[in-house]
Amino acid sequence: MLASSAFAETNPVTDEDRDSEVEQKKQEMKEAMAETMEAMVPAMKAMMKAMLEAQIELAREPETARSMAAFKRNLYESLIKEGFSEEEALQITISTSLPSAGYSGN
Repeated sequence: MLASSAFAETNPVTDEDRDSEVEQKKQEMKEAMAETMEAMVPAMKAMMKAMLEAQIELAREPETARSMAAFKRNLYESLIKEGFSEEEALQITISTSLPSAGYSGN
């Protein structure tokens, strides 16, 4: 016990030392995260490609087109029933994206 307190007295840890150590640990964590993200890119790319191909395949099906048309017509008619003018309902319907499993940008 005395040896460790004698060591602490002769080699005090300063706030600067602690701050430097914390900054070093932060930098190590950032580098590890960057490496992890970089390693994930190929898998994420493959997954996104598969999702896009599945969406395109689904969009080719006639039932999908019927569902999209039904959604837009239902939206338009519902807007009119709620009191929007035909022109307002049309503009809202045009500007409303179709439901999607992916990012719509809206």
